[in-house]
Amino acid sequence: MFQLSELQLKSFYRDGFLVLRGMIPTTTIDLARRNFFKRLGRLSNQVQKARDQELHKLDYKNFLKGEDPLYLDLFNKSDVRKSIESMFGSPVYPAKTVHFAINFPEDPSNRINEAGYKDSETPFKGWCGHLDGLWNGGTSPPEIGKSMTAYQRRK
Repeated sequence: MFQLSELQLKSFYRDGFLVLRGMIPTTTIDLARRNFFKRLGRLSNQVQKARDQELHKLDYKNFLKGEDPLYLDLFNKSDVRKSIESMFGSPVYPAKTVHFAINFPEDPSNRINEAGYKDSETPFKGWCGHLDGLWNGGTSPPEIGKSMTAYQRRK
């Protein structure tokens, strides 16, 4: 059974995270990445060919389908799951679905982001400080469309 060292466990408890390189073979990651971009390319082609009134007919749900064993096995059949079990000292259920939380880079705009701020006023080009692009709760969101104060922009 996979086991983290005592030094790794102490580092995890002290820092709240642990970098574990090589947990998933590079070939497996490359295959999953290639498959993801292939699906994204198909969806992009559909969007480019569709007229505006046909966009609702696109097969985006199939693109986002999270039950593909290729992605589930990145967790279920790798040492990642075993390392989490080692960190918490108990079994971890296998993943049944995955969620593609995609935050594509773009130039800041006056678009109101999920935090309620304009992207152009949010530090880090609209990124809200959470790995999947969601708001991290560091401050409560303002009213939708309201500008950030100078103090909020400094944070």
